[in-house]
Amino acid sequence: QITNLNNCLITGIKPANNFGYLVADRANILNVNNTKFDTGFIAIGSNENTAGAIFNINRSLFMPNNTDWTILAANSGGMTFNLTNSAFLNDEREAIVAATNKANTFNVKHCTFADLPGSTAVTHSIVMFLLSGNNTANGASSFTLQNNIFSHPNDSYAVIFNDPGDPLAILPTLTVGTNLWNIGSLRDGDAAQNAPGSVIITGDPQFLADGFHIAEGSPAADAGAAIGITVDYDGEVRPRGVASDLGVDETAPPPTG
Repeated sequence: QITNLNNCLITGIKPANNFGYLVADRANILNVNNTKFDTGFIAIGSNENTAGAIFNINRSLFMPNNTDWTILAANSGGMTFNLTNSAFLNDEREAIVAATNKANTFNVKHCTFADLPGSTAVTHSIVMFLLSGNNTANGASSFTLQNNIFSHPNDSYAVIFNDPGDPLAILPTLTVGTNLWNIGSLRDGDAAQNAPGSVIITGDPQFLADGFHIAEGSPAADAGAAIGITVDYDGEVRPRGVASDLGVDETAPPPTG
């Protein structure tokens, strides 16, 4: 089964066990493009029969959720989550992705994870939360993080959290490129900071009023690597300067002459 959400506004997703999209008993494909979720979103794979499910989420905006996660890879392995050019704004939410004890693939490229404009909540934020239970039979999940912005300056923060008190038996496979981190402090158990190839740019990303577009002088401007993504959140061409900008937004270079 293939589900396509294009150019939609989704409202009224209810708290606790009322899911935006539930994959159960078969390997569905969900394509989300240019869609806004004003009350959050939960995509869940619930059992082993969902192996092979693919979630393609592109150029979309996720407002604060009503539970602890936006995407839960629960009891199924073999799923793929492709998150591109999408913004996740939170106020008190903990994890964007909770990957439990199965092996799944998460590709996160040109995304922005930030506080809701005006929020001063201290949430101890975690973007990717890894729960214990991985073993030889299940294998390890794979995470690719490239050209993203992680901005939660009030928080004790982890991009990929492997609980040091109950760590995974098999560590995840990490491919981490250039990302901007604007965080209060680094939380124990973060697995992304020292991943091979990781380049961390620090500083205020200088968001505009909406909380995810950036100003021309942002340290995210022209800081990205060429990873084959040729448009931004607004459908504008990447790059517009000497290199792609980090996060969802590609700014215009300042005029010359």
